[in-house]
Amino acid sequence: MINFLISFLLNFYFLTIDISKFFLQSEPMSRFVETRDEIINFEGYNFYISYPKNFENQKLKVLVFNVGSLSVIPDSLTKELPYDVLWFNQTFARSKYIFVAGNFPGHSTSTFSDKDFSLLNRFLENLKTKFLTEKKINLLSYSAGAYFGNYYSCNYSENVEKIGLLAPGINFSSLSSKPILSCFGDKKIKIWHGKLDQNISYLNTLDFVDFLAGREILVDLKILEDKDHFDKLATDFEIINFFNS
Repeated sequence: MINFLISFLLNFYFLTIDISKFFLQSEPMSRFVETRDEIINFEGYNFYISYPKNFENQKLKVLVFNVGSLSVIPDSLTKELPYDVLWFNQTFARSKYIFVAGNFPGHSTSTFSDKDFSLLNRFLENLKTKFLTEKKINLLSYSAGAYFGNYYSCNYSENVEKIGLLAPGINFSSLSSKPILSCFGDKKIKIWHGKLDQNISYLNTLDFVDFLAGREILVDLKILEDKDHFDKLATDFEIINFFNS
């Protein structure tokens, strides 16, 4: 009887731990927060936004997600959203963020002009007519979207709070000509990259981290042994925990 009781208590203990781990790795926000999605055509470009349904009198953070080169924001919610947008759109909206994703001019290339960045700035200013938002934005960039995200940070560093990168494309030759400290120096940066990535090698990310370290800029790096380029590289908990920290 005693052995049975001890066995029962141990099983209950480990079951409790497993359940706790499940919820910690799940969305660290209320699953009961209702959200709204919109497609907005702004100056000829489609933007997708997701946000908490009841946002009145709440100051919301802004997360700009720079999509990969294969992703296109549709002109209607009746059409399928890109796979990378679906990774975290609801995660952020339920955590009192406005999640923004758009197809900026040349978003899948490494060449931009100021008009491309100013388009995003005008869109963000337009959001302020409806939402009460924090002054700085957060950037989360995936794959080739990192070209746009990183260059935006270099050109409008004062607008950016934190930078998250998922299997990022990096153009070292162009970044070397930028004032790197002003681009990244005062910001928290985290990178997730899969070791099985055949599209953008994780070794490229290691070189980027070394490049920044040589300029005394530290990066929180997570290499995932069993993930490739098209996998969701971070859990909801990790993403929100980073941007809320």
